[in-house]
Amino acid sequence: MAALYPYLKLLHIFATIMWVGGGAVIAVLTARMARRAPAATTAAYLGQVAFVGPIFFAPSALLTLVTGVMMVMGAGLSFGTPWVSAGFGGVLLSFLLGGTLLHAAAKRLTALADEGADPAGEPMTAARRRFVTVSTVNLLVLVGAVAAMVLKPA
Repeated sequence: MAALYPYLKLLHIFATIMWVGGGAVIAVLTARMARRAPAATTAAYLGQVAFVGPIFFAPSALLTLVTGVMMVMGAGLSFGTPWVSAGFGGVLLSFLLGGTLLHAAAKRLTALADEGADPAGEPMTAARRRFVTVSTVNLLVLVGAVAAMVLKPA
């Protein structure tokens, strides 16, 4: 396993970059799109975001988790090590946020866009705020997990 460690670490870092960076880009673009674009454009865009989730975000998140587990086991570390626990806790919390609150917020935004809601109207504004808030919290959780992995606090 020791010989594989550098390759696992490389895959782990690439997957994390895709997951966290992609999430940040989607959050910014979605907020901008929902605020400025006509409802039909927003609906088409959100359809593409929904398509990307299962083929991009889910695999990169899963690869991050699997390679992380393999590196901990291969390096003989304990899952109780504070920085390991913080990293895994962040990943698991992000899974929960993404699968529940973020999914629901995106679904609501999509439904409003599909209905032709006014981008400046109260329902779309509230839905956009909710999506941006949950996305921001999720990204902060992931950044915290990355910080724990990199800084390795005791």
